[in-house]
Amino acid sequence: MGSLAIEYTSSACVSTTCSIALLLPLLPPLLVGISQSKFTQFKEDFQQRNDALQNTLQQKNEELENKHRALAQMAEVVIQLQSKVLDPKRASSSSEPSIDHGPSGPSTS
Repeated sequence: MGSLAIEYTSSACVSTTCSIALLLPLLPPLLVGISQSKFTQFKEDFQQRNDALQNTLQQKNEELENKHRALAQMAEVVIQLQSKVLDPKRASSSSEPSIDHGPSGPSTS
């Protein structure tokens, strides 16, 4: 392959360069028109996908925030119940009335 590159003469390089140089002014209007429409379509598709992903992300974020709030509320309830179970004196002195049914349950007399 290296020998082929050496066999090229300077006149071949010049004629190729000249041919390309003559064709270049004709290509941009065609290429720009085609690539501009494809780029515009790609940009619109990308923007639609980006908007859809942003909306989905926002919805998921709101769902997570709601779940976080619910878990925080449940944690507060668990902490309150746990403190009542672990500290019975605190539970008996709370404002909730305790009902004593005796050893056999509520009386029916």
